[in-house]
Amino acid sequence: MSVKTAQVPDEVIKATTENYFNEEEYRNNKSTTLSSIASCSLIGIRSNTKLYRRMAIKTRNKEIQMTYATYLLQISKLYDQNNTFLTNNTAATASSASLPLKKTNNKSVVESPAETRHRLLSEAGYWIERLAKAGQPEALFIKGKWHLIGPLAEDCVLSGYEKVQESKAFKCFLASSKAGWVDAHYELAHLWKKRGNYTKAIQCYQKGAREKHTLSIYKMAKILLRGQLKRQKDIQKGMSFLKEAADMDDIHSAEPAFVLGCIHANEFDRIGIQSPACKVNYSLALKYLKKSAHHGYADAIYFMGQVSERGMLGQLCDSWQAYQNYMKAAEVNHAGAMLDLSRLYSQGIPGLLAAQKDIAFKWCKRSADLGFDQAEYVLG
Repeated sequence: MSVKTAQVPDEVIKATTENYFNEEEYRNNKSTTLSSIASCSLIGIRSNTKLYRRMAIKTRNKEIQMTYATYLLQISKLYDQNNTFLTNNTAATASSASLPLKKTNNKSVVESPAETRHRLLSEAGYWIERLAKAGQPEALFIKGKWHLIGPLAEDCVLSGYEKVQESKAFKCFLASSKAGWVDAHYELAHLWKKRGNYTKAIQCYQKGAREKHTLSIYKMAKILLRGQLKRQKDIQKGMSFLKEAADMDDIHSAEPAFVLGCIHANEFDRIGIQSPACKVNYSLALKYLKKSAHHGYADAIYFMGQVSERGMLGQLCDSWQAYQNYMKAAEVNHAGAMLDLSRLYSQGIPGLLAAQKDIAFKWCKRSADLGFDQAEYVLG
């Protein structure tokens, strides 16, 4: 979720000198761990939530208020609903010394992680609804997502979002899109498509693509390469959109990079499309497959394992590198990688991996449990 920048007024900066929320610090530390940007005074002292609200209201600046709301949504991820405090992507039961305090009958009582999470999300929800009502585009988008997924919205604890309400989501996305929020174009397009209005859907995808929204660019590629949404195929334009999406610098480029890599490798069966007019180019294939694998795309990681084991795409055979790639893909539930990993454990790798039948069976069974026919056949 993107966060727009805004200048913090001098009076607010003065008020935030004692570990209060600082928008500039938050923006400059988005790449660091959540725990490193969490304000001790906001999390540690329950009553300070009201203080922060008053401070945010006094700014009269919707962009600062929106940044504060997204900050609350982010740091709420430090806590889950099982009274667990999360730090550096690991979970640990929090000790009473590290937990916030709340006052009950004038006595300080330890606030559980679940209570802290609920408090932070409640405050975030207050601002999302307030700002959405004022027409703030990002707030409208978040509210639309809450309406769209209903009970699956883990970052929403407000009442009124307990069930899916597509009509309300549509209105939020439409308003957000008109106000210029790029992510809203894509979500609005999905809802137009669901309503059967393919012309409007494509217009929204095109709008997102013009504004360099990776998912919208990739969707336009699929529409033109596969002839979706009643559009005639246009391989040349589709390939142009596909390359643009694959060259984007975000995690959403992983799938288009994999598809483009397969096209350059002449591996069309992997992606289920007909062969476009594109020459085999192992160098470009490896470039895009490695990029996709770097972003964690399971099919790409698995394919790179096969490349290493079989010596494909002009590469030397490397069973150990293949094993490592199969393991990475298997750990994110790729059934094919699990079966190949099972095979390597069953056979072993001379000088590198001893044969281990029990582990081989475990991975084969996990693959079969995912419904992979070949694994079921091996198990008998």
